[in-house]
Amino acid sequence: MISKPSLTKFKQNTRGQILLLAAVAIVLLVFGMITMLNTAAFTEQERATGVDERGGEVIQHLENVEYSMETAIRHANHDPNIGSQGARTDRLGTTDSDGELYLIENRTAERLSSEGVQVVINVDGATATDGTRIWQSGYNNLNTTTQTMGPDPPGPNPPALENTPASSYGLINNGEKTRSFTIAVTGEGVTGPGSGEVFMVDFGSHDNVYVYADPDVNSQIIVSNSPTDGDTEYATTATTGSPAQISFTHGTLDGQKIPILPGTEDITDVSIENGGNIDAAFDMVVYGVADNDIGFVSNDNNKDVEGGPSADADELQAHDAVYSITYDITIQTPTSDITTTVRVTPQLPGYADTGAP
Repeated sequence: MISKPSLTKFKQNTRGQILLLAAVAIVLLVFGMITMLNTAAFTEQERATGVDERGGEVIQHLENVEYSMETAIRHANHDPNIGSQGARTDRLGTTDSDGELYLIENRTAERLSSEGVQVVINVDGATATDGTRIWQSGYNNLNTTTQTMGPDPPGPNPPALENTPASSYGLINNGEKTRSFTIAVTGEGVTGPGSGEVFMVDFGSHDNVYVYADPDVNSQIIVSNSPTDGDTEYATTATTGSPAQISFTHGTLDGQKIPILPGTEDITDVSIENGGNIDAAFDMVVYGVADNDIGFVSNDNNKDVEGGPSADADELQAHDAVYSITYDITIQTPTSDITTTVRVTPQLPGYADTGAP
């Protein structure tokens, strides 16, 4: 006898097959979604990482060229054999294709050629900004010598110029900007806060800065906003073997930020009071040309500004210098092509300290 198929059993078998197919479909769908998400995440990661890496690579090349140019500016400003501003800019390459910019471009290209990187500097379009460097290399007091007219002699002869030592004087007037303004203080000769003759730097548009000996701790000086127990005092050790470094433009005392210092390039006027009561080395570069724009030491007569530095300066001296250089640079890598304008200004506030100006 042939039995009839069971409708209930048929439905159960069909339902099982449908559930099996649905499970397989769900697995395939989930696998597909995971694959798509992984692909999207991978693509996004590669895109972001690739951009960051290429950007970092270009920035590194820019920084390397900039550091080389900063070094070239310092060497040109410090070279006692360069006696004119024209010769200085020639050496840097703003008017001479054999200058430092050209050499930096060639050295960089040679170093990066194996990486497929090309660096092109628009030497012909580079411009140097004239400045005046005022400095004192040896540790000495910050007195200076100014010239004044002597008394009227008898007869028709005009009065002669006389050298007059000055411990208080206007150092620069009507400057536009100042970079690298730093003094290194040995602690020798620094008077106490109650002496009435505390060394002071008057900035005109910024708070005055006073430097005096700590009455309670030997070999320690205090930098303050007041000649006697200022509202805010900052102490540091200062000896002949380890001078204290006060960077006015960077706003640091021995590398630490302190708020009473200007901390800016926007310094246009500087006067010195009681320069004889401190021993220090001194360095600053002012935007502009002395005698015409900034007036180096403005008592009765401005001091002469030399074409270049002497081999040594035991008193404040001024000479022509380069304040900054601006040039266009193109960097081509296998994945990018960037052209930008760069202004190289050694020891500009916000830059790392890399050496003397």
